[in-house]
Amino acid sequence: MASHLIVDGFGSKAMLLRRRFEEVMADPEAPRSPERFSWDWWHVPGRYTHLRTPAARFFSKELMEGFRSELQAWGRIELGCGEISPIWLSLYVEGCEQNWHADHPHGPWAFVYSLTPKSNAFRGGETQLLRPEVLSRWSFTAQGEFHADAIIEKIAPKFSRLIAFDPRIPHGVTRVEGTRDPLVGRLVLHGWFTPPQIHIDGPLKPQQIRDFLKQLDVEIFHLLQGDSASNSKVRIWSSSGHAAFRLRVLASGKIQSFETLADSLRAPTPEQEVRDRKQLVTVMKKLVNRVRFPTRPRGSTITLPLSFE
Repeated sequence: MASHLIVDGFGSKAMLLRRRFEEVMADPEAPRSPERFSWDWWHVPGRYTHLRTPAARFFSKELMEGFRSELQAWGRIELGCGEISPIWLSLYVEGCEQNWHADHPHGPWAFVYSLTPKSNAFRGGETQLLRPEVLSRWSFTAQGEFHADAIIEKIAPKFSRLIAFDPRIPHGVTRVEGTRDPLVGRLVLHGWFTPPQIHIDGPLKPQQIRDFLKQLDVEIFHLLQGDSASNSKVRIWSSSGHAAFRLRVLASGKIQSFETLADSLRAPTPEQEVRDRKQLVTVMKKLVNRVRFPTRPRGSTITLPLSFE
């Protein structure tokens, strides 16, 4: 499973957000707006250097609620996470950067949404992620030598590009060089998806899925102990992180299908990650074939997140 997701042209608010930023910042000699004075110069030597402000202080409530709603809907569909933390707005000009770090325990997924203009006014400003295979460097045989491009993933701040990634993976922002003009610097909205909860779309009630959840708890317990009743050959669970499934339930109560969503499961070796994902899918298949929910007037969809810490 990829350690990050990229969506170009995300949502419908990019141009509105960018236009508002330019209205506030365009003329340095124009009458000052409160938003222009909202920036914090965040400088922690050796760690962070950039301008930042809570996005809600800079943009209107209506505009931010529209963006938040689109991001939450996407997160629920793709990640099984439907809630997000307060959103930050950050600006990077000459000398700004974020050094290598990891975020824990802010949330299971981090996001970065670029409002950077379409220009080549600066160098740098990429989101950089340490490739997951580097974290298990001593557990597998690498082919060839390791150079920077082989161990670091760099993602350019393309306008309207959304990135979501596992914040436990070491990451940062490469130093911006070439401009002091805020209008052409790296501009991003960013934050975290918060720990997810079960979400039901449709007439099924939470109390009507309790028996299913109890059975799932039992199966997960056996899976973690390495003695799953569904598989006598199961091996000890090795992964930590988050996974999510979507169940489609017919009006009759029968589970029509299920699908796996993006996950952030990580184990000491890639082979263990693959094994654990297969074991988890096996557990879900067993439950899907066995469980039946109460009859309802129409079908429902259940988004089911799982956390392994």
